[in-house]
Amino acid sequence: MQKAWECFSKRAELDNLSAIYWKGVYVLDIEKNEKLANQLFQDAADRGHAKAQ
Repeated sequence: MQKAWECFSKRAELDNLSAIYWKGVYVLDIEKNEKLANQLFQDAADRGHAKAQ
């Protein structure tokens, strides 16, 4: 799981919307941090990511 987190984080830093969304999924499902996950989903949705909307 650490590899997945590193992958999502690096790509999210480059404004990859899918990576921001999947980072939110990871945070919600693995870390159980609903507040941070919702922030990530909102960020992705605000920028047009279809699954995050």
